[in-house]
Amino acid sequence: VLLYALRYKKHSNNDITGLVDALKRRGLSEDMIKMVVNIIEYGSSQDSAAENIMSQETVVKITKRLFKDLKGVENVYTQHVPLVRETLEDLIKGRLKDTSYPFLGNSAPGRRVQDVIVFIVGGVTYEESLAVYQLNRSSTMGGVRVVLGGSTVHNTECFLEEVRAATQGLPTSHRAHRYSRN
Repeated sequence: VLLYALRYKKHSNNDITGLVDALKRRGLSEDMIKMVVNIIEYGSSQDSAAENIMSQETVVKITKRLFKDLKGVENVYTQHVPLVRETLEDLIKGRLKDTSYPFLGNSAPGRRVQDVIVFIVGGVTYEESLAVYQLNRSSTMGGVRVVLGGSTVHNTECFLEEVRAATQGLPTSHRAHRYSRN
C-alpha cells in the first residue's frame, strides 16, 4: 500500500482510501495505517525538492526509459534502476551538466573520470549498493572505480522510522488528510 500510495498519490482515480480501509479491516495498528499518510507527506516534500533539480530534459529521458523498460517486464519490482546508477553512468559517459552537478578543482571538458566517491547524506539503500557493485563489475566501465558511502544503510524498518520521525508533529496536508479518515 505504501508503494502504491507513493506511485499514484497524484492520480485522480487512485484508490488509496480503499486500500487504507482494507488495512483497517485487516486489523493493522493505527501507527501502521498512519504510515500511509506519513509516506505521502514525506514523498511530497521529496517531490518538491526533486522538482527543483529535475529539468524538463531529465523528465523526458526518464519517461522514455520507463516505457522502454516496461516492455517484456514480468515483475515490476525488479525493473527499478536507482538514480545513483543513472547518474554514475552519465558521469562516466561525460553527460552530466556542470550546472546540475558542480565539481571542485580543475576539470577539462571530456576528461575521463577514474575514481568516483559517492556519499549520500541520509543513507544509502541495499539497492543502491548493488547498483554500484554491478557498475564496478561491468566491462563497460572502462576501469572507473566507484566507492559508495552514506550516513547509514537503510532497510525497510529504519526507512519507515525515518519517515515517521520526519513527519512527526507536522500538520497533515489537505491531500494526505483525506486518506486518514475514520
